[in-house]
Amino acid sequence: VFEYVPGCTLAEHLAQQGRCAPHEAVALMADVLDGLQAAHAAGIVHRDLKPSNVMVDAQRNARVMDFGLAAAVASQPDAQLASGTPAYMAPEATASMPPAPAMDIYSAALVLVELLTGRPLIHQTDTWQALYRIANDRIELPEDLGSGVDDTLRSILQHALARDPAQRYATAADFRDALQAWAAPVSASTAAGN
Repeated sequence: VFEYVPGCTLAEHLAQQGRCAPHEAVALMADVLDGLQAAHAAGIVHRDLKPSNVMVDAQRNARVMDFGLAAAVASQPDAQLASGTPAYMAPEATASMPPAPAMDIYSAALVLVELLTGRPLIHQTDTWQALYRIANDRIELPEDLGSGVDDTLRSILQHALARDPAQRYATAADFRDALQAWAAPVSASTAAGN
């Protein structure tokens, strides 16, 4: 049972308005990462984070939904090749590694790139081609991430998209904190000076 959330999914939001401005995208992703952090703290990995599994309510807050493929952290991997939507899977998920929070962090970074560009970073329509690309290719950020995306935000995304899970943010909260620090550098430096 899920709480009823009036609003639309991030996928519908993107279809209606196209790419998001960087600060809007980061604010939505901060909400998503809060939800993931709560799930991870409870020992649950979502494993299917994508724009259609995130609702945006009337106050423009994002909420993670559809835990249908969720699994306990470090539980036995599924018998099938991989679980999740290929365009949003972490490389280690394609190899059926045990569920880990780092998988959701990678997926969240893919969703954030989509919010910034208006299209998925992994765009292969064939499932096997998408899985092959994720498993074997180093995913590069597009040149055009939108007006207002600087080297710092690009670096945050690259950190979250590291092929090696040990090189990603340690927690969803760490990823969120990096994004929030990027979004509010003036207020952060002002607070530090007081």
